[in-house]
Amino acid sequence: MDSVDAGLPLKPAYPVAAPDASHLQNDQV
Repeated sequence: MDSVDAGLPLKPAYPVAAPDASHLQNDQV
């Protein structure tokens, strides 16, 4: 969770965190 939070403010991490979060949510479901 920390990694995603830190990626949000980061411009280069923003696009990378978007797909990452989707994959994580899918796994949870």
